[in-house]
Amino acid sequence: MKIDAIADTYEGKFIFMPLADFNQKFEMPEGSYIGAFSNVLLNIPENQSYSVVSLDEKLAAIREVMAPMQSMISGLATVAFIIGMIVIYLVTSMIVEENKGTISLMKIFGYRKKEINSLILNSSTIVVVSGYIIGIPLTLSAIGVLVQSMENSVGLSLPPLKIDLLYILIGFIVVMISYELSKLMCRKKVNSVSMSDALKSGME
Repeated sequence: MKIDAIADTYEGKFIFMPLADFNQKFEMPEGSYIGAFSNVLLNIPENQSYSVVSLDEKLAAIREVMAPMQSMISGLATVAFIIGMIVIYLVTSMIVEENKGTISLMKIFGYRKKEINSLILNSSTIVVVSGYIIGIPLTLSAIGVLVQSMENSVGLSLPPLKIDLLYILIGFIVVMISYELSKLMCRKKVNSVSMSDALKSGME
C-alpha cells in the first residue's frame, strides 16, 4: 500500500483511502461501507443495524478515560507536597543540630534572632530552587512513561506533553510555601539554643 502523506492526529491511528480502492483491496461489495461522518443526522432506514456517536459523546468518553489519571496526578501532588515538607523540615532540623555551637556563638556576639534565623535557615534556599528546576524535566519524563503505557494499553493517542508556565509558577509557589512552613517550624529550635551550648561544645 503506497502512503502519499502522513499527518499528526491525536484521534487515533487511521489510514484514509478512497472507498472504491478499499472495497477492491479487501474484496468488499461495490459501494459498501462500514461508517459515515456527517455534520447532520443521516436518514438511515430503521431496519438496518447502526449506531450513532456524536463528538460530544466522544469528548465525554475521553474525559472519562482521563479522569482516573487526573485523580492519580492530584493524589501524587498532595503526597509529594507532604513528603517534600517533611524532607525539608528534617534537613533543616539537621542543619540546626549541626550548627548549635555556631548559633550559640552568634547569640553571645549579639546577633539578633532575625539575623540568626536568616543565616541558618536560609542556607538551603538555593538547593530548594535548584531541585525544583531540575525536577521539571524529570517530572515530564515520568509522566511521559505513564502516558506511553496508556497509549499502548488503551490505544489512546495524546499530544506531546508540556507544562504551562502558569502551572510551573503555581508549583514553585507551593514548594516555597512548604519550605517557609518548614523554616517556621525550625525557628523554635533555633531560638531554643542557649548561649551555654557554645561552652559545652568547647568542653567536648
